[in-house]
Amino acid sequence: MRKKIDEFFLLEKNKSFPTFDGLRAIAITMVMMAHIQPWLLGMKSMIGSPVRKEDFLISILSYLPFIGMNTGTIGVDIFFVLSGFLIVMTLFKKQPNFLYFIFRRYARLLPVHLVLIIPFLEKISLTAILLNIFFLVDLFPSFSNVNLVTWTLTYEMIFYVLCAAWLLNIRKVKFLATWKFFLLLIFVFILSQPLFMHLFSTVGMKFLDLSRFVAFFFGVVLAKLYYMDKALWGNLQPFFRYGAVLGIPLILLFQYLLFY
Repeated sequence: MRKKIDEFFLLEKNKSFPTFDGLRAIAITMVMMAHIQPWLLGMKSMIGSPVRKEDFLISILSYLPFIGMNTGTIGVDIFFVLSGFLIVMTLFKKQPNFLYFIFRRYARLLPVHLVLIIPFLEKISLTAILLNIFFLVDLFPSFSNVNLVTWTLTYEMIFYVLCAAWLLNIRKVKFLATWKFFLLLIFVFILSQPLFMHLFSTVGMKFLDLSRFVAFFFGVVLAKLYYMDKALWGNLQPFFRYGAVLGIPLILLFQYLLFY
């Protein structure tokens, strides 16, 4: 039975990192519970349950791994780390044409996305339709967002474009492979947020939260480590294993203490 299940989910076929499926399962569970719990609490208040007396308990539960609504952010970041790692590994191995690479990313995402949003497109303008289809609507707050959860795909697509442009030009421009470039990139991220937020708002656009890209870049660093130094990667595996076990509860505890 276990073999049949593994074959069904393709856990061992053509996969360099089958254990990533477990990380995806963790992330999916955390994100789903983050969206389900507010609905459950709303149902509880509708039937007359004394929610006020349970505020303290609810505030603690909201930060429990796999249960609390505040774990959704960490679940999204897990996906971003995996994206950073896997995309860089793909580009290291295959080095495809830039346009072909971006086309393939859209080709993987669009079918399911279109099934979800097509029934609602008749109610919005043509511009809003195009922005929704290509995951750009979150950059323009004045247009309707049909599927609110696609905000993560906006970050994904921008990262794909930036990462592909970087890796596919790294051999042409040596500066892109130096520590100075990454140091400059960090300063740009830190200093540009308030400046560009104001500039974008003046033209009716929303400037994305650059801190969300930290998870992507963490995945990029891990991919470079894996690709360039397998021995060091092997030595760090216990750290990754224990970090995954201890990291999520510690982050949630920190968030709870910080905001409560």
